[in-house]
Amino acid sequence: MKLGFKFLYALALLLAAGGFATHRAVAQETILDYNVDLVTDYVFRGIDVFRDVYISREAEETPFNVAPALQPSVSFYSPSGLWFNFWGSFALTDREDEDSPNPDTGDTFAGLQTLDELDTTIGYDWSNRLGSFSVGIVNFGLINPEVQGEDGSNIQEMFFSWGLPFMESLAPALSYNLDSDTANSYSTLSVGGGESLSWTVNLGYGSAGGAQGVQDVTGSIGFGFGGGLSVSANAAFRPTPQLVGYNSDGEYISQEDGSVADYPPAIAWIALSWGGEVTE
Repeated sequence: MKLGFKFLYALALLLAAGGFATHRAVAQETILDYNVDLVTDYVFRGIDVFRDVYISREAEETPFNVAPALQPSVSFYSPSGLWFNFWGSFALTDREDEDSPNPDTGDTFAGLQTLDELDTTIGYDWSNRLGSFSVGIVNFGLINPEVQGEDGSNIQEMFFSWGLPFMESLAPALSYNLDSDTANSYSTLSVGGGESLSWTVNLGYGSAGGAQGVQDVTGSIGFGFGGGLSVSANAAFRPTPQLVGYNSDGEYISQEDGSVADYPPAIAWIALSWGGEVTE
């Protein structure tokens, strides 16, 4: 993957800032953690990334898209608070493209292999009496960008998150993500709790392409079986269609023939997860 000058420049600033930041209040004992998710659909910030499978299936969009993906992740931590993460997403079905367009819509399905993704993140964490903080840069990379082309295969975002120092039982946190090229942004307020039976609620506010508003309200309920295995049920309510790939009337207009498909204002998916960590 190619990393642009802006990404490298921001990376240098991050490393420089890390040298002057306050060290963590609690020593980092975990040196790496790993996780593998099997999801029924790839949903990102309320966006159904695999929505185009409906073109191949010649079906109307529904609140529950069955387009499973395998999503592995591994993170490495240093005692100073610096960390690195590698995250991937690989569709398990509908990977191949179609030779001919859909006779009804004129669209040609590109195949979900074009959305295979490998993201890299570098971050720095620290904490003090004001809460816990994290800053960093993430590179979203498509590793088979036949459709998007080389210019569309990498997107860089800078992020900042703040774990608030009160109501610790709810783990309230704020975050802000900024696209380094387009200035599109995404901010969140999240709360959560529980151990073997856990829950989270995330309110996401987006700004992109002249549209802004609540992009998604996403909730999750998970159950841990032990041994690093867990399952979760997830749902996202999407009140601003323009921020999740539709027009202001809540319709998706095909780029090929102008055909229109209504979008579901809420979508749901299930995730089966397995993970663990390595400590010093």
